[in-house]
Amino acid sequence: MLEIIKGSWLVIFAMSVLLLAGCKSEDEKMEDLLIGSWSCTSQIPASAEAPSASAKMDIQYLRSNKSSAHTVLSFSQDGATIDLEMLASGTWAVADGNLEEDITRVTLMGVRGPGGAFSMPELPGKCNESCMHSRMHLKTWW
Repeated sequence: MLEIIKGSWLVIFAMSVLLLAGCKSEDEKMEDLLIGSWSCTSQIPASAEAPSASAKMDIQYLRSNKSSAHTVLSFSQDGATIDLEMLASGTWAVADGNLEEDITRVTLMGVRGPGGAFSMPELPGKCNESCMHSRMHLKTWW
């Protein structure tokens, strides 16, 4: 009888370990949902200080907690539009239900205005590549 009880406890212990190994925190579940490719658009109306703008972003979140994005920002005023095409990369994590991103590199790929496309050497200074470090906290909705 003692052998049966010992064997039962071993089975119960093994099943408990397997069940606990399958449990994920809410942040880990959110990370699993976020991994992949996403597209989004945004519209910003004109104000006294700035022209109207729109943005289209294709972003990819990798399991390695790295991210990359292709963005086109369009600014319009008085019938003229200027488009900025950029690539960005960085790292990301989910903490306490918030998406935290560090953008570590931004590269300006091109500019198109009313006169057509500007080639990169014509841009002033070294504005074709810049690095910035910022943290964005976005409330997750799932």
